[in-house]
Amino acid sequence: MPVANQFIADHVAPILQPVVAPQACQPTADPRLLLRRTLEAHAKAIGRHSCTVAFVERRETSAGGADEMLHVSRWLTEQGLTCVLADPRDLDVKGDELVYKDTAIDLVYRDFSLSEIISIENHGGQVEAMKHAFRRNQVVSSLTGEFDHKSLFELLSSPEHARYFTPSQQRILRVIIPWTRLLRSRTTKSPDGADVDLPDYVRRHREALVLKPNRAYGGQDVVIGVDVGQSDWEQAIGQTLEHPDGWVVQEAVPLPQAEFPDPKDLDGRVQEFVTIGFIATPDGVAFVGRSSPERIVNISRGGSLVPVFLLR
Repeated sequence: MPVANQFIADHVAPILQPVVAPQACQPTADPRLLLRRTLEAHAKAIGRHSCTVAFVERRETSAGGADEMLHVSRWLTEQGLTCVLADPRDLDVKGDELVYKDTAIDLVYRDFSLSEIISIENHGGQVEAMKHAFRRNQVVSSLTGEFDHKSLFELLSSPEHARYFTPSQQRILRVIIPWTRLLRSRTTKSPDGADVDLPDYVRRHREALVLKPNRAYGGQDVVIGVDVGQSDWEQAIGQTLEHPDGWVVQEAVPLPQAEFPDPKDLDGRVQEFVTIGFIATPDGVAFVGRSSPERIVNISRGGSLVPVFLLR
């Protein structure tokens, strides 16, 4: 995203100056800088006197992929932060210190789930160093990162939990949180507030709903009701019900569409779905714009980056 934004700032913004004042079009925060500040703040909070960071991911997942950890660690190194790139099995403990080869590590920035570490250990891999890092709160995201379940949206969209939020918060949640339920055999409230048998309701409202794995990412195994036939939809429901708490059903949210130049024909245009996410930190907010000809808008599925600027 920072590269895409910089490209627009250098090559497109000057062309717009006759109609948009330079000071009116401002770049958004660089997420890499926000990450650095987050890491430095965490290191300070746990009493570390330096901030040497190991960017850790399984070597099986990095080869041939986006290599984000590689590029981010290199960029932060160029900015003066001491960084290394490592596999979780390459870390060690000497005395009471976490180390990578001969480098003492203050923090681990992880790009893996806890289940992957458990799998490594079950297959004979050495993960004692990662356990050590988790115990000493040296991992970002910490164990709380394992609670990124999509089913949390049920807590935010269910009237039975409304009492935990202020009236103002409830109004905001009603606007921004889609109706979401863990998909299993039970009775619950439908989007219009009626008591319904959940599996039966899901079967009858295919075109208004989406099935998603509770934990997966990258658009993996998402089933959009409007894009499949009824028989395929019911087959998907049957498979999800075999894994209680493994799937959610969610209200389908219409995505905005925008017209872009066709990269294969510069005289042509293509219509794509657009999403804009955000990364909120105490030091600022960064944005992630993406587009795709598919309703599942994701870079790993062939989507594109959309630069995001603030207009004042």
